[in-house]
Amino acid sequence: DSVRETLSATLVAPASGPDAQRVTVRGRAVELVQVPMLVAPVAVGTAIRASDVAWIEVRSERVLQGTATTIEQLVGQTPRRPVRANEPVKLSDLQAPVVVAKNATVTMVLESPGLQLTAVGRALANGGVGDVVQVMNAQTRTTVEGIVEGPGRVRVTTRRPSAIGQQAANSR
Repeated sequence: DSVRETLSATLVAPASGPDAQRVTVRGRAVELVQVPMLVAPVAVGTAIRASDVAWIEVRSERVLQGTATTIEQLVGQTPRRPVRANEPVKLSDLQAPVVVAKNATVTMVLESPGLQLTAVGRALANGGVGDVVQVMNAQTRTTVEGIVEGPGRVRVTTRRPSAIGQQAANSR
């Protein structure tokens, strides 16, 4: 029955002869899909490696929107919270590895053609490479927005260079 996704079949064994027995088998057809999953728990904050990931077949209705469907969505990410092994992984349970920790001292960098200004700041949030974070200039206490470039380094994205430039002008 295609509406209820059920099936029915009659099996005859052996195929012919006086001892043939008939058995009716009923069941339900389900669609299976392959999704990546963790082979073992990965600690919160630990980067997921390719060797931590394998494929598992699950019923298609268990693959909800926001579920990782490729290995690339998992590798290099870190769990935000404990993630169970051998189950589909929700993308919302993953994050980029934190390379700038909240309240950590960072170098703020402001670049324009022919000019690079740097200042010391304090990150106001955790961030991974490419994340936008708020940073407070340690000297002027001005808060600016920047993009995490790497450990301890944030590129300032504000159009107001005064956040760093003010410190450079004050130090002359």
